[in-house]
Amino acid sequence: MNMKLRIRKNHFLFFIISSFFIYSCSSSKNNSDLLIIDAHADTLLLEGSTIVAYVVLKNLTNEALVINKISCDGFLNAFFHETKIDDLSGMTVMSKLESLTLNPKSKLEFKPGGKHIMIMGPGSSNDLLKEIKCDLETDNGVSYPISFPIR
Repeated sequence: MNMKLRIRKNHFLFFIISSFFIYSCSSSKNNSDLLIIDAHADTLLLEGSTIVAYVVLKNLTNEALVINKISCDGFLNAFFHETKIDDLSGMTVMSKLESLTLNPKSKLEFKPGGKHIMIMGPGSSNDLLKEIKCDLETDNGVSYPISFPIR
């Protein structure tokens, strides 16, 4: 009886250790492809219906990484945008970007006056909002979690 209990304990312990190993290997693969630096969101705009977010993304792989979607928990939409000055009119214009391509071993900086993320339409009041959790999705179906603390 004691031998059976010891075998069950060993099997259970093996199962637990294997589960941690499998989980850590699968999650670290995604994180080793894309480095997320200084993610943050600025103050709420337009009476709390729109938030602007910034981040630096670094592609750590030897292949181009195409990000084609961002979705954020509790918000209706999130889009990549870029602010530019129109050559003809000299006016500042903001345009939506359908996708972002990060070349191998390169970085892409989202900053005021350039590329940024617009997060729109929260489902609830943002008075106590401290952080926004989002997912960046690539054209090959890989998802990268990203959190934007509100500054």
